[in-house]
Amino acid sequence: MDTIEVADMVNINQLGHDKYSLIEIDSKGIYNEIQNDNVAEFTANSQFYIQQDFIQSKFLKRHSDKEANVYELSLRENLKMFNGLDKEFKNKSEKEKLEEIYNFISEINPKFSAYILQKINETK
Repeated sequence: MDTIEVADMVNINQLGHDKYSLIEIDSKGIYNEIQNDNVAEFTANSQFYIQQDFIQSKFLKRHSDKEANVYELSLRENLKMFNGLDKEFKNKSEKEKLEEIYNFISEINPKFSAYILQKINETK
């Protein structure tokens, strides 16, 4: 999992924000120890915190502004999950994969289902 995916997951699942900025901190601006965040999520190995009152702005660099789509993120995670659970799933076309996830999700989550249906209709 890359840094952007972790940032998307943390922002959507824990903070509830779909728009955010990634800010890079130069290590010279960190004078306290970096601590492992004591979390149980699968992103735990990518989550850290620093107990520090202030970081000078000269050590901060705006990396990028992000807009995350919770449904797109969930769809990517479902595709990974289905790929891992069903050996034949990997050999299906993109549209067949979306249809299978749609059939699984449709009664559980109508809003997510509508998003998947839109993706199916966009896929040739």
